Amino acid sequence: MNAVIVAQGLTKEYPSGEGCDRVLREVGLTVRRGETCLLLGPSGSGKTTLLSILGCLLSPTAGTLAIAGDTVPFGDRAALAELRRTRIGFVFQNSRLLPFASAYDNVALAAANAGVPSAELDARIHGLLTAVKMDRHRDKRPAELSGGMRQRIALARALVHQPVLVLADEPTAALDRHTGRTVVDLLLEHSRSQAAGLIVVTHDEHLSDGFDRVIRLNEGALTEDER
Repeated sequence: MNAVIVAQGLTKEYPSGEGCDRVLREVGLTVRRGETCLLLGPSGSGKTTLLSILGCLLSPTAGTLAIAGDTVPFGDRAALAELRRTRIGFVFQNSRLLPFASAYDNVALAAANAGVPSAELDARIHGLLTAVKMDRHRDKRPAELSGGMRQRIALARALVHQPVLVLADEPTAALDRHTGRTVVDLLLEHSRSQAAGLIVVTHDEHLSDGFDRVIRLNEGALTEDER
């Protein structure tokens, strides 16, 4: 199977006064290379928790996860950090750009951390900044850019190391509808052109156009998977 994600029985529990609070309930999910998925659900349904586990930011209480055929060693911090740097691209609601660095340098730092060869660095960054229509703003710092422009830089940063898996948590929440649609379309285009798996978490069902699948979570359980 040409899968970028194979998750089986993912469960996440937190201690509570009455025993435990189960945030995820035995979630199973497979995402193929180049497949685009929209993850929907009400607040508190477990969307961000699931995305954090798939992104190796959080360990499950039970269950297994494989990324691009390799089982994720949740007990090995160094291995998890390496996976995040080299195989996974993250886009968050807040762009999380370094305020003292230019647009170019924000992307370049992520590329260098992922081990992108220096000989490829400038051409790759130029190509991405051009694709997100930000190349003429490459020397500007985040404070000089609008929210939509910062999110486009964050998108270039997430994609510069050509990850096999791209995870976006409410990437359009702080944007107007037109700009949000532009960001989502760029994510969809990259996923298909680079054969990367894509999962976008959102509350906005209007963004479902163009995705291969719509996945719904409710109270920590996968309730619906539409193709």
